[in-house]
Amino acid sequence: YMKLLTVEEIREIKALFGNEVRILMGVDFGSGASAGSLTVISIIIHWRKSKRYQLAYISRRPQENQIDQSRYIADVFRSANCDFGVGDLGYGQIQVKLIQDGGRDSNDNKFNGLGSSHFVGCRSTGDLHKESSEFRETTDEHGTEISRVNISKTAAIQKFIDLLEWQVSHPNFPEDKTFNRPKLMIPYENDYDVDFLIKDLCATTRKDLEQDSDLVVEDPRQQAKKEFNHPADSMMSLIYCFTADENFDEGAYSISRTSRAGPKGIIIVKSVEEIMMRCKLCKNATAKANKNRHCWNYMHCPKCHYLGKTGAGRKHEV
Repeated sequence: YMKLLTVEEIREIKALFGNEVRILMGVDFGSGASAGSLTVISIIIHWRKSKRYQLAYISRRPQENQIDQSRYIADVFRSANCDFGVGDLGYGQIQVKLIQDGGRDSNDNKFNGLGSSHFVGCRSTGDLHKESSEFRETTDEHGTEISRVNISKTAAIQKFIDLLEWQVSHPNFPEDKTFNRPKLMIPYENDYDVDFLIKDLCATTRKDLEQDSDLVVEDPRQQAKKEFNHPADSMMSLIYCFTADENFDEGAYSISRTSRAGPKGIIIVKSVEEIMMRCKLCKNATAKANKNRHCWNYMHCPKCHYLGKTGAGRKHEV
Protein backbone atom coordinates (compact mmCIF):
# COMPACT_ATOMS: atom_id res chain seq x y z
CA TYR A 1 0.00 0.00 0.00
CA MET A 2 0.98 3.60 -0.52
CA LYS A 3 0.86 6.19 2.20
CA LEU A 4 0.09 9.88 2.35
CA LEU A 5 3.02 12.17 1.63
CA THR A 6 4.44 15.17 3.42
CA VAL A 7 4.59 18.51 1.64
CA GLU A 8 8.36 18.11 1.35
CA GLU A 9 7.96 14.76 -0.42
CA ILE A 10 5.40 16.27 -2.80
CA ARG A 11 7.85 19.06 -3.56
CA GLU A 12 10.57 16.51 -4.35
CA ILE A 13 8.25 14.70 -6.77
CA LYS A 14 7.53 17.96 -8.56
CA ALA A 15 11.25 18.79 -8.75
CA LEU A 16 12.07 15.30 -10.04
CA PHE A 17 9.32 14.82 -12.62
CA GLY A 18 8.73 18.43 -13.63
CA ASN A 19 5.75 18.91 -15.91
CA GLU A 20 5.11 15.18 -16.11
CA VAL A 21 3.09 15.72 -12.94
CA ARG A 22 0.62 18.37 -11.92
CA ILE A 23 0.21 19.25 -8.23
CA LEU A 24 -3.32 20.43 -7.43
CA MET A 25 -4.86 21.76 -4.21
CA GLY A 26 -8.49 21.84 -3.15
CA VAL A 27 -9.81 23.51 0.01
CA ASP A 28 -13.30 23.23 1.46
CA PHE A 29 -13.85 25.77 4.24
CA GLY A 30 -16.03 24.47 7.04
CA SER A 31 -18.83 26.37 8.73
CA GLY A 32 -17.52 25.56 12.21
CA ALA A 33 -17.19 22.79 14.76
CA SER A 34 -20.68 23.49 16.14
CA ALA A 35 -22.16 22.39 12.82
CA GLY A 36 -19.77 19.44 12.56
CA SER A 37 -18.03 21.02 9.58
CA LEU A 38 -14.25 21.47 9.39
CA THR A 39 -11.89 22.98 6.85
CA VAL A 40 -10.25 20.25 4.75
CA ILE A 41 -7.13 20.76 2.62
CA SER A 42 -6.37 18.17 -0.06
CA ILE A 43 -3.54 17.82 -2.57
CA ILE A 44 -3.59 15.38 -5.47
CA ILE A 45 -0.91 14.52 -7.99
CA HIS A 46 -1.96 14.17 -11.61
CA TRP A 47 0.40 11.75 -13.31
CA ARG A 48 -0.11 13.07 -16.80
CA LYS A 49 1.50 10.26 -18.78
CA SER A 50 -0.41 7.43 -17.10
CA LYS A 51 -3.52 9.63 -16.67
CA ARG A 52 -3.89 8.64 -13.03
CA TYR A 53 -4.50 10.68 -9.91
CA GLN A 54 -2.89 10.12 -6.52
CA LEU A 55 -4.21 11.50 -3.26
CA ALA A 56 -0.99 12.80 -1.72
CA TYR A 57 -2.08 14.96 1.20
CA ILE A 58 -5.27 15.57 3.17
CA SER A 59 -5.64 17.49 6.41
CA ARG A 60 -8.61 18.53 8.53
CA ARG A 61 -8.12 21.87 10.23
CA PRO A 62 -9.79 22.82 13.52
CA GLN A 63 -11.71 26.05 13.94
CA GLU A 64 -9.14 28.85 13.89
CA ASN A 65 -8.50 32.46 13.03
CA GLN A 66 -9.40 33.08 9.38
CA ILE A 67 -6.27 35.10 8.66
CA ASP A 68 -3.98 32.51 10.28
CA GLN A 69 -5.79 29.79 8.36
CA SER A 70 -5.23 31.67 5.09
CA ARG A 71 -1.53 31.99 5.83
CA TYR A 72 -1.26 28.28 6.67
CA ILE A 73 -2.91 27.28 3.37
CA ALA A 74 -0.65 29.62 1.39
CA ASP A 75 2.41 28.16 3.15
CA VAL A 76 1.31 24.58 2.39
CA PHE A 77 0.73 25.54 -1.25
CA ARG A 78 4.25 26.93 -1.56
CA SER A 79 5.91 24.16 0.44
CA ALA A 80 4.34 21.48 -1.78
CA ASN A 81 5.12 23.51 -4.94
CA CYS A 82 1.52 23.25 -6.11
CA ASP A 83 0.63 24.33 -9.63
CA PHE A 84 -2.95 25.46 -9.06
CA GLY A 85 -5.55 25.53 -6.31
CA VAL A 86 -9.28 26.06 -5.84
CA GLY A 87 -11.03 27.07 -2.62
CA ASP A 88 -14.65 27.10 -1.55
CA LEU A 89 -16.27 30.56 -1.63
CA GLY A 90 -19.29 29.48 0.40
CA TYR A 91 -17.66 29.85 3.82
CA GLY A 92 -14.24 30.96 2.56
CA GLN A 93 -14.74 34.24 0.75
CA ILE A 94 -12.49 36.09 3.20
CA GLN A 95 -9.84 33.35 3.21
CA VAL A 96 -9.69 33.03 -0.58
CA LYS A 97 -9.11 36.76 -0.96
CA LEU A 98 -6.33 36.65 1.65
CA ILE A 99 -4.73 33.61 0.03
CA GLN A 100 -4.66 35.49 -3.27
CA ASP A 101 -3.52 38.89 -2.02
CA GLY A 102 -1.72 38.14 1.25
CA GLY A 103 -1.96 40.21 4.40
CA ARG A 104 -0.99 40.17 8.07
CA ASP A 105 -1.74 37.34 10.48
CA SER A 106 -2.98 37.63 14.07
CA ASN A 107 0.61 38.30 15.23
CA ASP A 108 0.94 41.19 12.74
CA ASN A 109 3.40 39.21 10.62
CA LYS A 110 3.14 39.93 6.91
CA PHE A 111 2.68 37.08 4.45
CA ASN A 112 2.57 37.12 0.66
CA GLY A 113 -0.38 35.91 -1.38
CA LEU A 114 -0.38 33.38 -4.21
CA GLY A 115 -2.15 35.55 -6.77
CA SER A 116 -5.29 34.77 -8.74
CA SER A 117 -3.22 32.94 -11.37
CA HIS A 118 -2.42 30.18 -8.84
CA PHE A 119 -5.45 30.10 -6.55
CA VAL A 120 -9.11 30.92 -7.28
CA GLY A 121 -12.41 30.62 -5.48
CA CYS A 122 -15.28 28.36 -6.49
CA ARG A 123 -19.05 28.54 -6.08
CA SER A 124 -21.31 25.53 -6.51
CA THR A 125 -24.61 26.21 -8.24
CA GLY A 126 -27.72 24.23 -9.04
CA ASP A 127 -27.50 24.83 -12.79
CA LEU A 128 -27.60 21.38 -14.41
CA HIS A 129 -27.09 22.74 -17.92
CA LYS A 130 -23.79 24.55 -17.31
CA GLU A 131 -21.23 22.34 -15.59
CA SER A 132 -18.49 24.95 -15.26
CA SER A 133 -17.80 28.62 -15.95
CA GLU A 134 -14.86 30.89 -15.14
CA PHE A 135 -14.84 34.56 -14.13
CA ARG A 136 -11.84 36.86 -13.93
CA GLU A 137 -11.39 39.53 -11.26
CA THR A 138 -13.41 42.66 -12.04
CA THR A 139 -13.75 46.02 -10.33
CA ASP A 140 -16.70 48.36 -10.76
CA GLU A 141 -18.72 50.87 -8.73
CA HIS A 142 -19.91 48.03 -6.48
CA GLY A 143 -16.41 46.95 -5.53
CA THR A 144 -14.02 44.18 -6.53
CA GLU A 145 -15.21 40.71 -7.45
CA ILE A 146 -12.47 38.13 -7.05
CA SER A 147 -11.55 35.52 -9.65
CA ARG A 148 -13.72 32.46 -9.32
CA VAL A 149 -15.04 29.34 -10.96
CA ASN A 150 -18.70 28.30 -10.92
CA ILE A 151 -19.49 24.59 -11.01
CA SER A 152 -22.73 22.64 -11.06
CA LYS A 153 -22.74 20.82 -7.73
CA THR A 154 -24.75 17.85 -8.99
CA ALA A 155 -22.65 17.46 -12.14
CA ALA A 156 -19.39 17.74 -10.16
CA ILE A 157 -20.48 15.14 -7.60
CA GLN A 158 -21.65 12.73 -10.31
CA LYS A 159 -18.40 13.18 -12.22
CA PHE A 160 -16.40 12.41 -9.08
CA ILE A 161 -18.49 9.29 -8.36
CA ASP A 162 -17.88 8.12 -11.93
CA LEU A 163 -14.15 8.75 -11.47
CA LEU A 164 -14.08 6.36 -8.51
CA GLU A 165 -15.29 3.60 -10.86
CA TRP A 166 -12.92 4.37 -13.73
CA GLN A 167 -9.92 2.14 -14.30
CA VAL A 168 -6.86 2.50 -16.49
CA SER A 169 -4.94 -0.23 -18.26
CA HIS A 170 -1.38 -1.22 -17.46
CA PRO A 171 1.06 0.37 -19.97
CA ASN A 172 2.86 -2.96 -20.51
CA PHE A 173 -0.33 -5.05 -20.69
CA PRO A 174 -2.99 -2.80 -22.23
CA GLU A 175 -5.13 -5.73 -23.40
CA ASP A 176 -5.12 -7.65 -20.12
CA LYS A 177 -7.91 -6.28 -17.94
CA THR A 178 -6.65 -8.15 -14.89
CA PHE A 179 -3.89 -5.54 -14.67
CA ASN A 180 -6.33 -2.61 -14.72
CA ARG A 181 -6.02 -0.24 -11.79
CA PRO A 182 -8.27 2.53 -10.40
CA LYS A 183 -7.79 5.95 -11.94
CA LEU A 184 -7.79 7.55 -8.47
CA MET A 185 -5.21 6.14 -6.06
CA ILE A 186 -6.10 6.52 -2.38
CA PRO A 187 -3.21 5.54 -0.07
CA TYR A 188 -4.17 3.03 2.61
CA GLU A 189 -0.96 1.93 4.30
CA ASN A 190 -1.94 3.83 7.44
CA ASP A 191 -5.70 3.31 7.44
CA TYR A 192 -6.19 5.75 10.31
CA ASP A 193 -5.07 8.57 7.99
CA VAL A 194 -7.91 8.09 5.52
CA ASP A 195 -10.61 6.23 7.44
CA PHE A 196 -12.65 9.40 7.77
CA LEU A 197 -12.37 9.99 4.01
CA ILE A 198 -13.70 6.54 3.13
CA LYS A 199 -16.65 7.03 5.49
CA ASP A 200 -17.36 10.44 4.00
CA LEU A 201 -17.29 9.11 0.44
CA CYS A 202 -19.69 6.30 1.35
CA ALA A 203 -22.06 8.75 3.06
CA THR A 204 -22.96 10.58 -0.16
CA THR A 205 -26.72 10.40 -0.76
CA ARG A 206 -29.25 11.62 -3.29
CA LYS A 207 -32.20 13.79 -2.44
CA ASP A 208 -35.42 11.85 -2.22
CA LEU A 209 -37.47 13.10 -5.16
CA GLU A 210 -40.59 11.37 -3.87
CA GLN A 211 -41.08 12.12 -0.20
CA ASP A 212 -44.38 10.27 -0.06
CA SER A 213 -45.12 7.82 -2.85
CA ASP A 214 -48.86 7.87 -2.05
CA LEU A 215 -49.08 11.59 -2.79
CA VAL A 216 -47.08 11.58 -6.02
CA VAL A 217 -49.08 12.41 -9.12
CA GLU A 218 -47.46 11.45 -12.39
CA ASP A 219 -47.24 14.37 -14.76
CA PRO A 220 -45.68 13.76 -18.19
CA ARG A 221 -44.86 17.48 -18.47
CA GLN A 222 -42.45 17.31 -15.57
CA GLN A 223 -38.93 16.01 -15.94
CA ALA A 224 -37.28 14.48 -12.88
CA LYS A 225 -33.81 15.80 -12.13
CA LYS A 226 -30.99 14.24 -10.18
CA GLU A 227 -29.84 16.07 -7.05
CA PHE A 228 -27.43 15.14 -4.28
CA ASN A 229 -27.42 16.17 -0.67
CA HIS A 230 -24.39 18.27 0.16
CA PRO A 231 -21.44 15.86 0.55
CA ALA A 232 -18.89 15.84 3.35
CA ASP A 233 -16.14 18.45 3.51
CA SER A 234 -13.40 15.96 2.59
CA MET A 235 -15.20 14.91 -0.59
CA MET A 236 -15.79 18.53 -1.61
CA SER A 237 -12.10 19.30 -1.13
CA LEU A 238 -11.26 16.49 -3.57
CA ILE A 239 -13.85 17.79 -6.01
CA TYR A 240 -12.14 21.19 -5.84
CA CYS A 241 -8.83 19.46 -6.66
CA PHE A 242 -10.32 18.09 -9.86
CA THR A 243 -11.93 21.46 -10.56
CA ALA A 244 -8.42 22.91 -10.37
CA ASP A 245 -7.23 20.29 -12.85
CA GLU A 246 -10.02 21.12 -15.29
CA ASN A 247 -9.38 24.87 -15.10
CA PHE A 248 -5.59 24.64 -15.30
CA ASP A 249 -4.04 26.50 -18.24
CA GLU A 250 -2.86 23.70 -20.53
CA GLY A 251 -1.17 26.07 -22.96
CA ALA A 252 1.24 27.39 -20.36
CA TYR A 253 2.82 24.01 -19.63
CA SER A 254 4.05 21.03 -21.63
CA ILE A 255 5.30 17.59 -20.71
CA SER A 256 9.09 17.38 -20.79
CA ARG A 257 11.26 14.28 -20.82
CA THR A 258 13.29 13.90 -17.64
CA SER A 259 16.38 11.77 -17.07
CA ARG A 260 16.85 10.95 -13.39
CA ALA A 261 20.17 9.06 -13.63
CA GLY A 262 23.46 10.82 -13.13
CA PRO A 263 26.38 11.38 -10.79
CA LYS A 264 25.88 13.49 -7.68
CA GLY A 265 22.13 13.55 -8.17
CA ILE A 266 22.25 15.64 -11.35
CA ILE A 267 18.80 15.98 -12.91
CA ILE A 268 18.77 16.67 -16.63
CA VAL A 269 15.68 18.00 -18.38
CA LYS A 270 16.00 17.07 -22.04
CA SER A 271 14.38 19.65 -24.24
CA VAL A 272 13.57 19.28 -27.91
CA GLU A 273 16.64 21.36 -28.85
CA GLU A 274 19.96 19.50 -28.77
CA ILE A 275 23.38 20.21 -30.28
CA MET A 276 26.60 18.25 -30.63
CA MET A 277 29.53 19.32 -28.45
CA ARG A 278 33.02 18.01 -27.69
CA CYS A 279 33.16 15.97 -24.48
CA LYS A 280 35.11 17.58 -21.65
CA LEU A 281 36.77 14.25 -20.73
CA CYS A 282 37.47 12.18 -23.82
CA LYS A 283 37.13 15.03 -26.36
CA ASN A 284 34.61 12.98 -28.32
CA ALA A 285 32.74 15.28 -30.71
CA THR A 286 29.45 13.34 -30.57
CA ALA A 287 28.47 14.38 -27.05
CA LYS A 288 24.97 15.77 -26.87
CA ALA A 289 24.21 19.01 -25.02
CA ASN A 290 20.74 20.04 -23.90
CA LYS A 291 19.38 23.54 -23.87
CA ASN A 292 18.20 24.73 -20.46
CA ARG A 293 16.92 28.31 -20.15
CA HIS A 294 18.68 29.53 -23.31
CA CYS A 295 22.09 28.05 -22.34
CA TRP A 296 23.69 24.74 -23.30
CA ASN A 297 24.31 23.71 -19.72
CA TYR A 298 24.38 19.89 -19.67
CA MET A 299 26.00 17.25 -21.84
CA HIS A 300 26.06 13.48 -22.15
CA CYS A 301 28.82 11.57 -23.92
CA PRO A 302 27.86 8.17 -25.39
CA LYS A 303 31.52 7.08 -25.49
CA CYS A 304 32.80 7.70 -21.95
CA HIS A 305 29.33 8.27 -20.46
CA TYR A 306 30.30 11.62 -19.00
CA LEU A 307 27.25 13.33 -17.56
CA GLY A 308 27.55 16.86 -16.21
CA LYS A 309 27.72 20.55 -16.87
CA THR A 310 29.31 21.82 -20.08
CA GLY A 311 30.56 25.06 -18.61
CA ALA A 312 29.54 26.62 -21.90
CA GLY A 313 27.60 29.79 -22.50
CA ARG A 314 24.89 30.57 -24.96
CA LYS A 315 27.15 30.99 -27.98
CA HIS A 316 29.37 27.95 -27.33
CA GLU A 317 28.34 25.65 -30.18
CA VAL A 318 30.18 23.39 -32.63
